[in-house]
Amino acid sequence: MTTAGVAAAQTRQRQWWTATSPPGQVLRTTRELGVDTGLALLRVGLPLLAVALAVPPKRSTSSLGIFVAIVMVVTYHKINQYGEQMGAQGRLDPLLALWGPFLLLMALIGWMYHVVAHRPGGQPIGALERFFARIGKSVKRLIKRRDRGLAKTEALAE
Repeated sequence: MTTAGVAAAQTRQRQWWTATSPPGQVLRTTRELGVDTGLALLRVGLPLLAVALAVPPKRSTSSLGIFVAIVMVVTYHKINQYGEQMGAQGRLDPLLALWGPFLLLMALIGWMYHVVAHRPGGQPIGALERFFARIGKSVKRLIKRRDRGLAKTEALAE
């Protein structure tokens, strides 16, 4: 590897300290934490998440799965950033800060894919779909009641 390549590789690696390590001593790098392995596994997990969330419940026209996928990925990213900061400051073990959320996300993705792939009619977001449908019906009823009340007050005012 050339000198420039070594320098580039060193700048790509993040350095982690803990509260117990002496000042200036690098405890772990991203390579030692297995971040590259985690990213490779996430590249396998995200398509499984896409499959699990792309299959809508029966006779549904909503795109709730797309919304849930976006929320899940952004939330995972923000939790990862927070864990990275906590690990860099030495407030949390970097291994736990990076791999804990990752393992939870992969377990959730595995369960969602299992429901879609191995249960007849299984819908991992079916409960969310029903919940939001109920909320939508309730909001429609409230709007109709409000409109009826406004129509009565206008009729009385005339």
